[in-house]
Amino acid sequence: MKVIQKLKCQRVSVFQKNRHALLDGVKLFMLISWSPLSSQAAPVIPPFNPAELQPGGATTTAVKSSLLNPLANLSLVRQEQFYIGRSFYRSPWVQAPSITTDRDGLGPLFNMRSCVACHANGGRGLPPLSDGVAMNSMLFRLSIPEPGEHGALKPEPLYGDQLQALGISLTYNKGMAESGSRAQQRILGEAQVHVTYTPQSGHYADGSSWELLSPDYRITALSYGAMREDVLLSPRVAQQQVGLGLLAAIPERDIVQGADSEDVNQDGISGRPNWVWDVQQQKIVLGRFGHKANQPTILQQSAAAFRGDLGITNRLFPEENCMPDQHCEAAPSGADPKTGVEIPDKFLTAVDFFVKALGVPTRRKPQDAQVQQGRNLFYQSGCPACHTPSFTTGDDADLPELNQQTIWPYTDLLLHDMGAGLADQRPDFAATGQEWRTPPLWAIGLMKRTTGAVRYLHDGRARSIAEAILWHGGEGKTARTAFMQLSADEREALVAFVKDL
Repeated sequence: MKVIQKLKCQRVSVFQKNRHALLDGVKLFMLISWSPLSSQAAPVIPPFNPAELQPGGATTTAVKSSLLNPLANLSLVRQEQFYIGRSFYRSPWVQAPSITTDRDGLGPLFNMRSCVACHANGGRGLPPLSDGVAMNSMLFRLSIPEPGEHGALKPEPLYGDQLQALGISLTYNKGMAESGSRAQQRILGEAQVHVTYTPQSGHYADGSSWELLSPDYRITALSYGAMREDVLLSPRVAQQQVGLGLLAAIPERDIVQGADSEDVNQDGISGRPNWVWDVQQQKIVLGRFGHKANQPTILQQSAAAFRGDLGITNRLFPEENCMPDQHCEAAPSGADPKTGVEIPDKFLTAVDFFVKALGVPTRRKPQDAQVQQGRNLFYQSGCPACHTPSFTTGDDADLPELNQQTIWPYTDLLLHDMGAGLADQRPDFAATGQEWRTPPLWAIGLMKRTTGAVRYLHDGRARSIAEAILWHGGEGKTARTAFMQLSADEREALVAFVKDL
């Protein structure tokens, strides 16, 4: 099976009404749709706000070598809970039965053995950088184009809703029938993924050349038979975890009021909220997290990852992620007989608290002349139309440290059509096959330091921020065009600003 995946990111143009909290809470409304090729006036560039120095407000941490540090204003009492959650985030899970009962239950199908294996130092994952390299911090979403429960599509009948590369061994279990059946000896990982990249080249307005890499994925060694011919697949690298608690604390009304699904103001930007199923509340709510904003809460995102990536059942997702024809019934379970799930709720809650309490690193050199020039170009190019600079958080009774913080995440948390080049053609609740959530930009410049390599966009195809911008299509085309019109020094300045966020 050969699957060619095209990419997508965020798009840019201009501010929309009621979008950006700037200058000590004063809203700046930019109502002008601007194109670098038009005769319209350029958008207003707000003066530098000293609050930009602290992207997470009072929660901002000074540590930059890792993204696994607590909110700067987290009390000592709460820090104890934070570090308990971090231990379960960092430590590997093992196969049941084990004397390590708090950490057993891995599999029977899984991708990695720990959360941090995909989110190195809390940062982004990486795609296989060449053919033959394992898919360690990247996964494939699967579905078929038929309506499922609560607005989602149905999972692929043989392989479920996620491709899992690894399976557990069953050979050591006492009392197992020696029939020679491979299903009784081990649970097979579902498939292998191979990636090759096809170069695409072009030139900036000043004549400088650029090159992009278009990924081509081949899925081989399918252990349980062929997938349905109409299967929809979407590659996803792990996202960085920093600042998720602050994003969760943004009032829903502030996100929804930034939407303009019909492009009423005719600026070419049609941000839309994704409406998804909340397992706890048993109703449709606003999605905030994930590449397509398909998760409503940090807890549900974490619980889904435990089940999908590690094979660890929990109270939100108590069933193994194993389809009927994969014969996982022979696999041992690490479930507690009383609760019927493998991770105790107190540990799932601790991980949820840990992720929610991750602090955002401070800016590195925001008043550097090149960075300030890049800031002006960022606004002039229309990038804030999707990458909303600032919000003010509301109130969170569980974690008051997040309350009433002026934050600078550079995202609107909305869906945008990024064009055919980035499309995965796989709908996800209200998101179409060409829509992606605007990813936050804060701490993006620390990827090399935290992960050891640099790759951007939902499938990691972009080797630089410049490449990520050049992949922008659809609603992002105007910003891409503006970037291509800049001189080399101006492009470097804009990139320097983004890296400093």
